[in-house]
Amino acid sequence: MNTLNMHITEVKKHMKRRNYDKDIEEINNEIEKIKLEDCDFSDYDSAYAQILDYKTNYLKKDLIKIAEYYDIDIRKKTKHILIEDILSFENNPENCIIVERRQTMWFYLNELMDDNYLRKYIIFD
Repeated sequence: MNTLNMHITEVKKHMKRRNYDKDIEEINNEIEKIKLEDCDFSDYDSAYAQILDYKTNYLKKDLIKIAEYYDIDIRKKTKHILIEDILSFENNPENCIIVERRQTMWFYLNELMDDNYLRKYIIFD
């Protein structure tokens, strides 16, 4: 093999390596895009929305009722810690049945409280 052929072969190999480098760079860029797309912040948004809901729409005594329903210890807890404990309980998949039942019962209770006649028979303090 003469030197010209060897040089051409080396140039081809070098060009192939460069093409692989470009391919590798493109693949790495695609992987980075996928990683960014997989980073879903909807879970964080949902958790923040739940915290905000409990913080703004419930008094501490309401949170105590919910915590007692779930058998969560309430002694010496601030409103914020009660919210964290309740959300921790409610977001645990093992507790979905009791959470659904509590939400259903609270819905029925609110319906009874909205009724002008039945309101006087409901004591939920």
